[in-house]
Amino acid sequence: MQTFSVWDPFLDKLCLSAQPVGVKKVDLYDNISTSLAQWAQDFCSLVRKDSFRGKPFLLGYSLGGRLAMHAYINSPHLWSGVIIVSADLGAHSEESRENILAKDLAWSKRFQSEDLESLLNEWDHAPVFCQRSNTAPRELTNLDSFKISKLLSVYSKGRQQNLIPFLKQECGVPVLYLSGEDDHKYSKIGENLARCCLSLSHHIIPDAGHRVPWENSTGFIATVNQFMEEAKA
Repeated sequence: MQTFSVWDPFLDKLCLSAQPVGVKKVDLYDNISTSLAQWAQDFCSLVRKDSFRGKPFLLGYSLGGRLAMHAYINSPHLWSGVIIVSADLGAHSEESRENILAKDLAWSKRFQSEDLESLLNEWDHAPVFCQRSNTAPRELTNLDSFKISKLLSVYSKGRQQNLIPFLKQECGVPVLYLSGEDDHKYSKIGENLARCCLSLSHHIIPDAGHRVPWENSTGFIATVNQFMEEAKA
C-alpha cells in the first residue's frame, strides 16, 4: 500500500562508521514475479550483478520483509546482515494457509473494482496496525489498484511456506528482527524466532505499532545503525 518513496526520509540517516550508507530502494511494482521464491531468485541474481563495495545489507518491512527473508534463504552468504521489520514467517498448517489465501484473494478482487481511497481507509483500520493512524508518506496518485491486486494475490501469506525451518539453519549471517512495542502479534513472532535461530536477534522498538520505521523513526534508525556496526565489526 506504499511505493518505494516511503523510505526517502531515512536515506541520509542510515550510517556505518559515521558515514552515510548508499541505499538502493526496490520497487515492488516493477516486474511483479510469479511467486515469492521466484522473486527472491531473480532479486538475488540482480544483486550479484550490481557493484557494491563489499556485501550489502538487506532491509525489508512487512511484505518487503517476507520477500527479504526469501532472498536471505535463497542466498544467505550474499549479505552482510539482514533486517526484517514486522514480517510474518508463514502459517504452520495447510488449513491456515488456505484461509489466509482466501482472504487475500477477496481483497485482491476488491482492489480491481472498488474505490481506492475507501479501501485504503478500511485497510488502515485493520487490527494489525494497533489502532494507529498511517504516518508513512502516501500519495494516492502514485498507487496502482491493479498492481496492488496482483501483489496481494501473488505474494499472499497463504502462498508462503513456514520459514522457521529454513531460518533455523545456522549460516553465520546476522539477522535482526524488529517489532513495535504495541504490536503484540509480531513481537511474539520475533521472540519465538530468536529462541530457535542462533544468528537472529529480536529488538522491540518502544512507542511503535506495526509500522515501526514511521512510528518511531529515531528508535528504528538507531537500532539499525547499531546492528550494522556490530555486523561489520
